[in-house]
Amino acid sequence: MKDDALEPKERDYQKESSDTCDLEQMTEETDTESDTPEKELSFEERIQRKFKGYFPLPVGNLKEPSSTNLVRVPDESHTKQLEKEFRRKPFNYYTLMVVNIPGLSDIPDNIQTCKLETIGGNHSRIALKNILKDKELSSEERKKYEERLCAVYCSLTPQEAKRVGLEHNTIHRFGKDIDIFARIECFRSTLFQRAGFNKKSDIQTKETPVDKNLLNEWKNDLEMITGVENRKKLNNKFRFELFLAQFSTPCWLQLRSFIDNFKGSKRKQKNKISGRQLRCLDGLKEKTILDLLQKNNNQHVDFCKFKAMCDEHKSKSSSVTSKGKHKATLKNAVTEEEKTEPDGEERIITIAEEDVTHLDDSLKKINVLHKENTSMKQKYAELKNSFEQEKLSSQNCKCEADTLKKEVSDLKKKLGNIFKENKELKEDINKRKLASVTDFCASTISVDLNPSPRKKLCTENNTDTHDGKRKRQMNEENTEYKDGEKVLCFWKQDQKWYEADIIEKRSKGYFVKFVLDGVERVLKQKDIKKKKTGKR
Repeated sequence: MKDDALEPKERDYQKESSDTCDLEQMTEETDTESDTPEKELSFEERIQRKFKGYFPLPVGNLKEPSSTNLVRVPDESHTKQLEKEFRRKPFNYYTLMVVNIPGLSDIPDNIQTCKLETIGGNHSRIALKNILKDKELSSEERKKYEERLCAVYCSLTPQEAKRVGLEHNTIHRFGKDIDIFARIECFRSTLFQRAGFNKKSDIQTKETPVDKNLLNEWKNDLEMITGVENRKKLNNKFRFELFLAQFSTPCWLQLRSFIDNFKGSKRKQKNKISGRQLRCLDGLKEKTILDLLQKNNNQHVDFCKFKAMCDEHKSKSSSVTSKGKHKATLKNAVTEEEKTEPDGEERIITIAEEDVTHLDDSLKKINVLHKENTSMKQKYAELKNSFEQEKLSSQNCKCEADTLKKEVSDLKKKLGNIFKENKELKEDINKRKLASVTDFCASTISVDLNPSPRKKLCTENNTDTHDGKRKRQMNEENTEYKDGEKVLCFWKQDQKWYEADIIEKRSKGYFVKFVLDGVERVLKQKDIKKKKTGKR
């Protein structure tokens, strides 16, 4: 019955924990059995040899990876999303994190004193640290976020660390997919690291390396990082990313600012750019790309306009190349190279006029089709622009509707407050009426002319006790309690008063700890009263 009651994610975590135990046994067997040197091992086997196991580690000791081991820059929106998820479910031990200990071949006895780089789960580390900074967290709630389960590696190289980080992002349940620009930035940083530039700012300040041997070594590193089998598959799969990663520094800076402006203006909900959007730059030269980026690099990027400009440049370049090819074919068709006969006399071989006219007709047809294609592309761009304008208008309508909803909700809240005030006023009026009626009745009741002294004492005592209770209630509402003072607190479930200690004062009342069972609560001042001390 307990297994059926578990959530699916918790069941997945149990499966993962069993799989991790099997992995640890496999790694122990491979370490004991295989004594082969590292040069003979493959890239994956070298990473597996440096894996040391799974350990619960304190979040406070986890640190940001070095610039050489960093896969991508952390995203604030993703960290906020993870922070909400962790607050909703604190015991998220199925969110596994990956840690690298640089400079050590094996784990020491006290692992917490080592430098722990989070090469996988850096967003989770930042989110958990933000939660732990919250001062309103109690000691019991703080314990839920202080430790996390981590897969520990020792002395990984930059290529191995990036490979493990990329695989962690693809496998992880709450991991954010790497967009195309983050991948390009990772490729560019590896290129500069291969050239000896290890700082983050080097990819924006230093000139792009162009040496052929260095580029060959860089592509070898990328084969290991991405897990691609050979160079041909790397070029086929990441051709466009490799092209953009080798941009010159001015073109790279323009591209980066263009993408930042695009993310800020159009895609506030999804802070991500897709490969389909950047593919409009494919087939253009670096100079033309730089000119286009400089023209369209504003705070509010019109992506449709930018794409239309890219398509125009592509169509112009294709038309120029097609005309050059047709001219060359005409020249070859009309006159061929001169051939000499064995007697030594020269003659020119010509083609018939019918073939030339046929070629002219085909060229005219091609030009007509090309014009139709360009007109269709322009119509498509216009339709797309109109569609996006309608989309923007619908979004504006949605925003207006949201503002109206907020105004209605505010008005409802104000009405609720007015009703509450009205109720309180009615209660005060009723109390005053009752008090006036009781006073009137007391004055109108006939009193004995010669009352006995015992009756006098009873009436005086009753009035004194009634006035004393009212004074005591007023005093208890106005009294302030000190930290550590022992008081009596009212528990609503039992409808009884229990002994408690005051910890600190809050805006809504006092933060109190019950002596009987150690339960901590925030109670209002009306539910607290001073403890009576016995008179000696």
